[in-house]
Amino acid sequence: MGNSHDSNHFTSLLSGTESAVYVNSAYVSNKHSEYLKDKGIHERVVKRAYRNKSLTKKDKDFNRLHAGVRFTV
Repeated sequence: MGNSHDSNHFTSLLSGTESAVYVNSAYVSNKHSEYLKDKGIHERVVKRAYRNKSLTKKDKDFNRLHAGVRFTV
């Protein structure tokens, strides 16, 4: 994988036995979401703000809820 980002090899990094995946926003894609949904894996991707569109309270709460798990890993 040397010169390419992990997000390009996302599905090959998973064993298939995961119950949830905690990743940062670099891994956001429809392809990844569909893969996780098909495998029954909970997607815990950090929500991020975009230009002129800040995070909603729901997104902030989601990030806060799952930050503890991401922090310890």
